[in-house]
Amino acid sequence: MQRFSVTNNEPKKPDDKQDEVRKLSKINLTVHNIEQSKYDGQPLIKPKTPYQFKVKTYEPDKSLSFSKRTGQRLSFLQNSAVEYGKDIWGLRYDAVAYKTAEFYKRNFNRIRVTMSHVAYEARKIKQGFISLKNDVKYYMGVEKKKINTKYKADNFMEETKVRQIRKDVFKFIPFSIFLLIPGGEILLPPYLVVFPNSIPSQFLSEEARNKKFREIAKSREKAASKLNILLPHYLYNLESDSQIHESDLADIKKLKADMKKTEVLPTDLLHYKRLFKRYADFNFFDLHFLKQ
Repeated sequence: MQRFSVTNNEPKKPDDKQDEVRKLSKINLTVHNIEQSKYDGQPLIKPKTPYQFKVKTYEPDKSLSFSKRTGQRLSFLQNSAVEYGKDIWGLRYDAVAYKTAEFYKRNFNRIRVTMSHVAYEARKIKQGFISLKNDVKYYMGVEKKKINTKYKADNFMEETKVRQIRKDVFKFIPFSIFLLIPGGEILLPPYLVVFPNSIPSQFLSEEARNKKFREIAKSREKAASKLNILLPHYLYNLESDSQIHESDLADIKKLKADMKKTEVLPTDLLHYKRLFKRYADFNFFDLHFLKQ
C-alpha cells in the first residue's frame, strides 16, 4: 500500500523577532580605566583669563600706634577695593568669583550679622511708613470732620495726636531725603547726632520710644510740681484783681479748691482752659524758677 505525503512547497516566512535580533549591532561592554587615559599634552582649550590668586590679608604691626595702624588698614582696604574694581571692569570673572568667595569665607559671621541688621532695619522702615500713612489718614479725617462740623466739642486727646502727627510730618521731610538718596543712610547718624529730636516717632524703636516717653513724663512731672507751687499764689492775685469779670470769680474759687486736692489730673484742669486763655500771664511768674 503506497502512502502519499503532501508537502507544502511555499517558502517559509522568516520570524520577525529573530530578524530584528540579527540586525542589532553588538554592544561593546569593555570598561576603560580612566587612570590609563590621562592626557598629558597641551591644553585643548586655552582659558580667556589665565589667573592665579593668593589671598592677601592685613596683618597689623602692633608696635605702631593706633592712628598709624588705622591708616595702614584703610590704605590696604582701598588698594583691595581698587583691584577688585579693576577685575570687574576687565571682565575677569574667575578673579571676581574667587575673591568674592574668599571674602565670604573670611567674613561669614560678620556678613550674616550685618544682613540680619539690614533686614531688621528694612522691616522697621516699612512699619514706619505704614504707621505714617495711617497717621496721615487719621489727620485728614479729623480735618475733614472739622470742616463738616461747625460746632464741635474740643477733644484733648485728639488735638494732642493731631499736633504730634503734624510735627512728625515736618520731621519726615528732611528724614526722607536720606532714605531716598542711594547711600544717604551713611549721613543719617551724623544728622541725628546734630539734631537728636529730628526723627519721626513712627521710625523710633520700641526702646527709644519708651525712653522718650519716660523723659517726657519726668519733665511733665517736674513742670507740674512747679505749677503746683506757683499757681495757687497766682489765683489769689487774680481773685483780688478788680478787672476780673464777676462770672469768672466763681470758676477761680473752684479752681483754687481743686488745686488743694491731693491728686489733680490734667483732665481736671481742662475744665478751666477758658480762664487760662483769658488771664494766663507768664510775666507774673519767676522766669528763673521756670527755667530750672
